[in-house]
This record gives sequence, structure tokens and C-alpha cells, in this order.
Amino acid sequence: MKAEVSAMDLLWGRSARRSRGPRPVLSVAQIAEAAVEIADAEGLATVTMQRVADRFGFTAMSLYRYVPGRAELIALMIDTALGVAPPIDTPEGWRPALRQWARHLCDVFRRHPWVTQATTQARPIGPNELGWLERAVAALAGTGLTGAERVDAVVVLTGHVRNQIQAEMGIAADGGVHLAVALAETLREHAADYPALTEAADSGAFGPGDNDGFEFGLECILNGIAATIATRPRGAMRGSGGDRRPAAQRVAQSRSDRGIQRRTRTDPGHQPYDRGSAAERVDQEPGEAEDGHRRPEPVVERHTPDPGESEEMHADHQRHPRDRHRRMVQDAVDHG
Repeated sequence: MKAEVSAMDLLWGRSARRSRGPRPVLSVAQIAEAAVEIADAEGLATVTMQRVADRFGFTAMSLYRYVPGRAELIALMIDTALGVAPPIDTPEGWRPALRQWARHLCDVFRRHPWVTQATTQARPIGPNELGWLERAVAALAGTGLTGAERVDAVVVLTGHVRNQIQAEMGIAADGGVHLAVALAETLREHAADYPALTEAADSGAFGPGDNDGFEFGLECILNGIAATIATRPRGAMRGSGGDRRPAAQRVAQSRSDRGIQRRTRTDPGHQPYDRGSAAERVDQEPGEAEDGHRRPEPVVERHTPDPGESEEMHADHQRHPRDRHRRMVQDAVDHG
């Protein structure tokens, strides 16, 4: 039995191996493009497997050889309509980058207004849609926001673009302007009950000329993101795009750095060294381990001189074990 191809398989080019039969004369891309043209001209509701098949002179059943159903077709349409996300051409930081990104997305939605309706529910996501999300999330790198927060910020921005297009569609629809005028007149008749809305309507709200809402809302969202970023510690901003070493390695380096700082404070002439060899660890302070942590000082017993012991031998016994070790190494070097 032939395995059915899923929407994710179609979106990402993972089509199932074809069974025996006639050689295909259509491609999934051709079918998706034809469906987009229908939706652009007549709306998403008019897109059916039969309508698309008619474009090619085929039956609806023959189309199911390429696309399992309408839900999979709509997923393909969304990714086709969005296209490849354009690059963000600004070196001035995240704010102008997101502003440019939102305007590009708004242009795409205006060319394909049905996309705002098709993208309001859970669905398989294709490479083009993920590419748009990637560009916007990447623009917020190094701001101190977490990865989840960056995605949430872009989702809010996308919702604003979608709402703007839906509002424009409502005004442009049959009777949209008439409804807006009727609402303004109704508010004036009931101004005592809705004083704030009446004042807003008198200044142009709800009317066909109220076209500045997109830019105003966009700036409000960007201001909110900026205010959130401003609450983050400066170190969080640096760290969000900086050291990408494993956490254990960063912790070990931090401990080592703290140990070097302690030695430098007590001995300004001390030079840091690599703790790689046993000979170098002779310089390690007593009580300090290789990870920079302090350890209890070793108990050094007082030496009682034996009868006939020379002063030099007694002095040698009184030295700290580390100093005796160092002298033994030096004696070995001096005598070859």
C-alpha cells in the first residue's frame, strides 16, 4: 500500500518514492502557484481541488496523486505566497531591522491578503515561512532577550501586520466605507454614552483616511521591546551573542581566573602560567587546588633538632614542604 505524503513532506521536499504508473506531468510547485492565483483573485474560500485541477484540464482525482488534500494544498500556498524572505539591509541595529522586516511582510500580505486568514491556526510550516521568522529573530540577537522572548516579540509584530491587513480588507470590502461612516454618525448621536470614542471619530478614527495606524502601532511595539531590553543587565547583552563554549568549560576558566587574581593581589610580580605539567605545579600555592579553590593548609610538624645536627640541616627541616621540594629540584639541576 502506498504511504500518503504529509504536508511537511511536500513543504520540505521529502516526497515518497513513486509507485509504478504514468510519469507525472505536473509538479507540486505548479499546483501551489495555480492555487495562489485563484486565492489572490477570488479569495481563499474559492480554492478547491477541482478548481485547481480545472486550470490544468485534469480531474480532481488526478490531482490527489500530487497533493493529498486541501489542507496540504493551503500549507503549500502559504509558503509559496510568502516566498524567500528579503535580506535586512541595515547595519544600524535591531530596531530599524525589525521596522524594515515588518514593512516587507506587510507588502507580501497586501499582495496575498488571504494569507492573513490562512495563518491564524496551527499548521505545518515550510522553509520560506521559517526563513522570515529566522531573519526577525536574528535581528534581536545580542539584545539580552532570551531566545523565547525574541520569538514572542516577532510573533507580536507579525500579529500587528496581520491585523493591519485585515482592517484594510474590511474597509475595502463592499460596504466597508458605508459602515465606517454609519458608525461615526451613530457615535455622534450617542456622544454622551461614548465621549472618548466620539472624540476619536471626530479626529478621523474609523474612517477610510485612518491609514497611519500601521506605523503608529509598529512604533509602539518597537518601543515596548526597547523598554524590555533596557531592563536587562549589560552583561546579559554581551553574553547573549558572545562566549559559546560549553558551560562546564566557562565555569572552569572562571575559577582559574579567580585563582590568578588572588595570587596577583598578594604578589604583584607573579606571572600566570599554564598548569599543564607537574614541574609547573611546584609554584602552586599551598592549600590551593588546580581549580582555584582554597584547600586546608597542610599540618607541618615542628622539628626538634637531634644531638649533633648542624644548623644548616635543622634549618632545612624547618622549611615548608613546598620550599624543600623546590630546593631538591634546584639541587638536582645544579648537580646535573
